[in-house]
Amino acid sequence: MPDSAGAGQRLAWLFGWRYLRARRRARFVSFTALSAMGGLALGMTVLITVLSIMNGFGNALRERILGTVPHVTVLLGHDARAVGPLLKQLQGRLRGTDISAAAPFFETQAMLMHEGSVLGVGLFGIDPQTEADVSILPEHMVRGALQNLSTVPDGVVLGEPLALHIGVEPGDRVNLLVPLPDGYGGVRPVVISLLLVGTFQVNAEVDYKIALLDWRAVQGLGLSSAGRYGVRARVVDVLTASRTAERLRPQLSSSAQVDDWGTRYGELFAAVSMEKAMMGILLGLVVAIASFNVVSTLVMLVDDKRSDIAVLRTLGASKSTVGRIFMTHGAMIAGIGLALGVMGGIALSHSVTHVVHGVEWVLDISLLQGTYFTEVPSRVLLSDVLSVAALGLVVSLAAAIYPARRAAALDPVQGLHPD
Repeated sequence: MPDSAGAGQRLAWLFGWRYLRARRRARFVSFTALSAMGGLALGMTVLITVLSIMNGFGNALRERILGTVPHVTVLLGHDARAVGPLLKQLQGRLRGTDISAAAPFFETQAMLMHEGSVLGVGLFGIDPQTEADVSILPEHMVRGALQNLSTVPDGVVLGEPLALHIGVEPGDRVNLLVPLPDGYGGVRPVVISLLLVGTFQVNAEVDYKIALLDWRAVQGLGLSSAGRYGVRARVVDVLTASRTAERLRPQLSSSAQVDDWGTRYGELFAAVSMEKAMMGILLGLVVAIASFNVVSTLVMLVDDKRSDIAVLRTLGASKSTVGRIFMTHGAMIAGIGLALGVMGGIALSHSVTHVVHGVEWVLDISLLQGTYFTEVPSRVLLSDVLSVAALGLVVSLAAAIYPARRAAALDPVQGLHPD
């Protein structure tokens, strides 16, 4: 039997494929091969699905939170007249590839009160005309419109869940308690009555945490000393917001405070990224454990095919050829299992919401209750799929090395005369 490299590889593929098919004398071995494939497929499906769900949740949080909070803020003082020059500076000389839009704002803290309900909220003065340039709030108005703030001097916009919680609708009045400095180092509470002119809902924490009014109305309501005016900027790439803030600091006055979204929400997104990494590692171990089923499958196959190995060696097959046969068989098991797992993971990732709703219907429970989500977000990334597939393939091939070497080291005489 010629044992050239090409002939040896063809022989390896021929016997590797043949051993995958069930035979009367090797049904148990074929069953273990199918079990190894199934374990790999299931582990890969779970890993891809979980990573896709983590990607979906992270992306949804990024869109909802970073779509409403300022990417970069420049805080000034209590004087609204300082906003205009800064706004022109950002919109003109500094606006470029990093800063896409800028808008004025005012911020302070307040207590929202209505018929016995008292809740702490962030009170934000915004420009209704330019808010769409720096925020997604105008796209998520449920009732009314942000432009109503321009026509109603004492108008306010709340999150729809917050409005429902305290029992108010557009046209109702709500009270805000705002702490103002008294000039002696203390504060004096001032209660103002505002007219609810609209509600929004972005399905995030801000639905319960902020109240909006026109920033030009702040001075008329006597609230300027309670907070600070500033300019909020939106950047093209949200991940570069910290670099943009660093670039702005030396170009502005020393009294200006420049921050980026990472100051408030950086730890949240870092935790989401770490959670995804930890889940990937833990579920990667599941795939690794499933890959080692290949070891037991190939070891049993080597014992079952001792006579075949002996015949091949007697006919002139080299040890490397025999080893390649079982490495190829292990690669076929891993390849089929991983391919099925990748297809199953992608399919399940795209239909996970339907699966969750089916489980909720069968068990009569609500898995998403208490969250801001009505469906399970999922985002399949090609990089994740390729990474986990490569992991499974490498571990499976590594697991096949020992049985292949054991087969190659088998003595042909013992294989022909086992007794």
